Amino acid sequence: MTGADDQSPGEQISKNCLATVGQVENVAANQKILCKVGSKCWLGKRPVVRGIVLNPVDLPTRMVRGEPYLVEKVRHPP
Repeated sequence: MTGADDQSPGEQISKNCLATVGQVENVAANQKILCKVGSKCWLGKRPVVRGIVLNPVDLPTRMVRGEPYLVEKVRHPP
């Protein structure tokens, strides 16, 4: 930690600043092995699917013969 005397005259630290000193205890939390599909489902993680392998109907641009065109979404008044 630095004291007030260690700072150069142009540097000021705001009193609203927060800092964490030390290391987070559970470092390997994101490396947990998920044993079954249900555990991923409980975490809300969805499978990653490439856009090229989706059906043309599912794409926002609706690829037709390799040429994309934008589809306007129809909004009905309530």
